[in-house]
Amino acid sequence: MLSEKSSAKNNIFSRLLTPSCTRSLVNLDNKKRCLQTIAELLHSEIDELSSQDIIEHLAAREKIGSCSLGKGVALPHARVVGINKPQIALITLENPIAYDDYDKENVDIVCGLLIPEESVEDHLA
Repeated sequence: MLSEKSSAKNNIFSRLLTPSCTRSLVNLDNKKRCLQTIAELLHSEIDELSSQDIIEHLAAREKIGSCSLGKGVALPHARVVGINKPQIALITLENPIAYDDYDKENVDIVCGLLIPEESVEDHLA
């Protein structure tokens, strides 16, 4: 059995999610604003990419298929050239919003993830 300390050390959230990349009870009214907010948070940790660059990466991935996971959770993510480690941003919304037309479920937890393009499974560890 893993100790709590060991378990936390191996948890992707405890390793990559910083306080500066989290916001609680954010008042947003649509998916576009969610992606903008996630991009701004990620940009605060990644100097190599502008917020606009991040939005474009996330939006391009969303065009391939929705990143809504159901049960009120969305995981917008993208592989990106020029970063050397995965980066996470997390927001909870004051009020759930319609995220996409596919599953018709509203979302109130949005976790953005950027992964180095050459990374295969580092973000899954």
